[in-house]
Amino acid sequence: LEPEALIENTAYIFFDTNPSIVTNTTWHTIYECSDNGTITLENNEICLGDMVLETADLEYTEDYSWSIEDEILSNSVILEFTPEEAGTLELVLTASNPLCSNEHLANLVVNDLPNAEFTIDGAILTALEAETYQWYFNESSIEGANEMSYTVLETGMYSVETTSSEGCTNRSEEIFAGIVGLGDQDHRQMMIYPNPASQLFNIQVS
Repeated sequence: LEPEALIENTAYIFFDTNPSIVTNTTWHTIYECSDNGTITLENNEICLGDMVLETADLEYTEDYSWSIEDEILSNSVILEFTPEEAGTLELVLTASNPLCSNEHLANLVVNDLPNAEFTIDGAILTALEAETYQWYFNESSIEGANEMSYTVLETGMYSVETTSSEGCTNRSEEIFAGIVGLGDQDHRQMMIYPNPASQLFNIQVS
């Protein structure tokens, strides 16, 4: 008998010369322990901080156990967790029934977030290297401010959102930056003497 072969049994019971009593039909399926399917991650590459949500509905399986490095994550059909570190994680699903148990392996790539820090030099804000940039002023995005550096035009709270080549985004903390300058000086108290002069004169301001 090959795996998946179906065996059906029906009994006909006779009492004396009475018509037969027909039982219900029972069925059995020949089962291969290694043939309860495989798991394929819906999204095998995520960013740090993203939630993993996977469902494994395997045939002939009664019990599920999801784990990474022997740490049990879930005993349900549904796996829901958020990785705490970047890297390639080997996800193990142990699927079992009263006859046997099988392990299914899948690699999950967790990409790190880009560094979203920036420096301030006078009125110039400069972010660390990333794929793309978006500057914010008082929590609102600044239209057209998509370069590595930005020149402050108003005094307030600034932040930058960077995107890595893997498509992961990160937002910096807000930092106060402003324009500092000297106001117009009052030179009305200015004297030039001697006046007139031929070779040397003095300028005195208050």
